[in-house]
Amino acid sequence: MNYIFKELEKIGAGIQIMRGGNIRARLEGTVKDSPSIMIGSHIDSVFQGGACLMVL
Repeated sequence: MNYIFKELEKIGAGIQIMRGGNIRARLEGTVKDSPSIMIGSHIDSVFQGGACLMVL
């Protein structure tokens, strides 16, 4: 997970560790008051993790 933290820090994202060990990161957009976009994926050993990304 150190790799993930370093990459998120490189782009200036804020990082939180949630209950259960999930990582939440937020990167502010360049347009003030624009809507947020949320994406998620597995970064562990889940077979084909990240194969399905969807907009919520």
